[in-house]
Amino acid sequence: MIVRAPLYDNGQTDEGAVFVYYGSSTGIHNPESWFAESDQAGAQFGYSVAATDLTFLPDFYSDIVVGAPYWDYASSDVGGVFVWYGGASGLGPNGIPSNAGDIVVVDLTNVGTHSGWSVAAGANMKYSQHPGIIIGVPDEASGGLTGSGNASAWYKP
Repeated sequence: MIVRAPLYDNGQTDEGAVFVYYGSSTGIHNPESWFAESDQAGAQFGYSVAATDLTFLPDFYSDIVVGAPYWDYASSDVGGVFVWYGGASGLGPNGIPSNAGDIVVVDLTNVGTHSGWSVAAGANMKYSQHPGIIIGVPDEASGGLTGSGNASAWYKP
């Protein structure tokens, strides 16, 4: 189970966090099994979350996807999507953006595009039954229209 907390404060205001609770035959583990935060004020890390198996073969472990639409990368509020890959021992050490398995930013150059406003698991990417994610970018200029938005597909090559 993934619990999102986009307005979480731990040293930075509204940096955001996600808490993952592994399940077992006896129920959900408490306290959380895994935790991640942005370490960047105002990023709202955890605004959107999804779980899927992005590597599909050969591991069959769930991976998690975390959106942070106000994350500053190359420009202010471009947003980002962070992926942590699951394995036999879980998701690994607690997360921060620098230890994510992949970081996806749809539009690096335009201020305020908000990549990661929404994320969703996708299937059959590239017509090869390859799993992936759909990333909502609500304020990206598309087709010459400012702020018209975009949805982008991403998969692990």
